[in-house]
Order: sequence, then structure tokens, then C-alpha cells
Amino acid sequence: MNADQLATVRSEVRLRYLDAGLRILGIKGYASLKLATLCREVGVSTGAFYYAFGNWDDYTVSLIEYWREEVAFRLVNAASAYATARERLEFLRDVVHRLPHDTEAAIRIWAAHDPRVAAIQSEVDDARRALVAGVFRDIAPGLASVDDYAAAAVDQLVGYQNGTRRSREALNCFLEAIVNQVTFEANPCYLTFRCEPGATHTRPAGEES
Repeated sequence: MNADQLATVRSEVRLRYLDAGLRILGIKGYASLKLATLCREVGVSTGAFYYAFGNWDDYTVSLIEYWREEVAFRLVNAASAYATARERLEFLRDVVHRLPHDTEAAIRIWAAHDPRVAAIQSEVDDARRALVAGVFRDIAPGLASVDDYAAAAVDQLVGYQNGTRRSREALNCFLEAIVNQVTFEANPCYLTFRCEPGATHTRPAGEES
């Protein structure tokens, strides 16, 4: 086996550990992210772990960077493939419900104990705010408060992830209320209501519901 083949094998082994770490965070929580638990999840000895990573610190840094690039930023970057603001908005509506919320909740707990994780978590949240603000800015050009609305939307997501009694319906309603307000400020003639998935209707502003 040549050097390139060895590097490929090592990279594949590292990915197994990284994917296992995200599973542990999502299922068992941050407190369970330990070397012994990780090795059991992967089905290897601790000795095999050190073939892939120099030490535990090397692993945890790689894990949070892996989450940032392969999970968080990949979804953010995917939005750029959509041509219109409305298409990007529909994509974001879908993404909100596809995010690994349990994993991200565990990462937020982890961030409270590790400043490096906190910095990456903050970077991801900032990227999400910028993405949402960009969509809102396209929907409502010239609206001065788009950054505030985008921050409110991401704050709702953070609150949902940190909550102990989650309601996707409530999250959806809060986010749609923000979208409705941005849309209304762009075009006061119509308000769109979409609290329940698939239950969208539009009526003139001021009309009795």
C-alpha cells in the first residue's frame, strides 16, 4: 500500500470516528462524548483511535470543525444554488426541520465549556443570520430592520434547540410570523399566514379572518 492509499484509509477511519461523535452528541449528549464511549460506538479499541488521531484534543477540534464544514456550512452554502429569494426561503423552511437539533443542542452545551467550540458555534450562528438577512433583504429591498428580523429568526431556532419542551409547530409559527412581517413591510397590501405546514393562505391586510 503506497502513501496515497494509506492516507485515504486513514481519512476514512477518521470519518468513522467523526460521524460516531456526532451520533453520540445527538443521542446521548455532550456528557457522553468520551473516548471509551466513542470507541464502543465505532467498535474498536482505544489503541485504534490513536492511529486516526494524535490525542483527544486533536479529535475534539476535528469533530467541531467537521460539524461546521460538513453539516452547518454545507446547508448554508446549499442555499446559494437557488435563484430567487422565495426559492431560498422555501429551502430554509425545509432546512429548519432537517437540522440535527439534538446534536446542535449538545454542541451548544459543549460550547459553554470550551471557548474553541463556542467560537465555531458563534461563527455558524452568524453565518445563518447573514443568510436569512440576505433572503429578507431580497424580499424587502431597503428595509432597515432586516438584520434584526434575521437575528430574531435565528434566536428562535436557538431557543428551540435549547428548550426542554420542543414544539415544531410553535417554532414554525414564530418563524412564519417573522417572515410575514418582513413580507408585509415590503408589500402592505397582503399578509401571508403559514403556521401549519401546507396551510398557507393570503388575504388583504385589514380583512377580518
